Amino acid sequence: MSALAATETWDFTNSNGNSNVYIGQNTPLSVTVNGFSIANSSTDLSTATSATVTHNSWGLLVENSRDTDSAQFYGNSYWVPDHAIDSFNGRTDFISFDFNYNVSLDGMDLGWTKEYFYSQGYVRSADTADLTIWNKNESGTWTALANLADLNASYHNLTAYQNTLGSSSSWAISAYNANYGGTNLYGTSGLNDSHGWDIKGDAFKLKGLTVSFEQPSGKGEGKVPEPASFALLGLGLYMLRRGRKK
Repeated sequence: MSALAATETWDFTNSNGNSNVYIGQNTPLSVTVNGFSIANSSTDLSTATSATVTHNSWGLLVENSRDTDSAQFYGNSYWVPDHAIDSFNGRTDFISFDFNYNVSLDGMDLGWTKEYFYSQGYVRSADTADLTIWNKNESGTWTALANLADLNASYHNLTAYQNTLGSSSSWAISAYNANYGGTNLYGTSGLNDSHGWDIKGDAFKLKGLTVSFEQPSGKGEGKVPEPASFALLGLGLYMLRRGRKK
């Protein structure tokens, strides 16, 4: 069976009812979206607790048990409208995507971004965010693959990073946490900058996602017949010829 390269793009600002399953518009691709969070001090995703995924005009967001509309940072409260996928209030949020095929991430569209960082004795903010991209292997283990810094609210092309990201049927995107590891792929700031990766809180909302995959061509499952199937087919043809000779 041959395969055809195909892409699918989702706009998560559109209502999907109460379902967390999104069906492709142009391909047989479907994706199930879930949320979870872990303590900022933890690197063990097995300790994660489920969180609620909702959406608004800025895209998908995650609400965990400690979320409010204010973020605690360096002892002060800061506004985070309608929640977000964030690392505030002691927990880091994840949004996960389980596809029915292995896919590569081509790009993501961020609808809203915010980060708070401490610099020269003051808490400052910027309309950007740092985040981490994860995938899950067949044994169910999540691995932090790539960290992207200072992303603004726009579409970000990921095709240049696919050698690092690879393909998978299970992906997650989280707010950045310096404890997770992963390869630092992009950023306008150095690791030790006051506006760098490791000393601030990040928040974003995911407006859209574009993926590519190898779409099977032809009808049916496209599985190669097993040897026994070939034997039965040969026997059937032999009996057909014999019947005609009679």
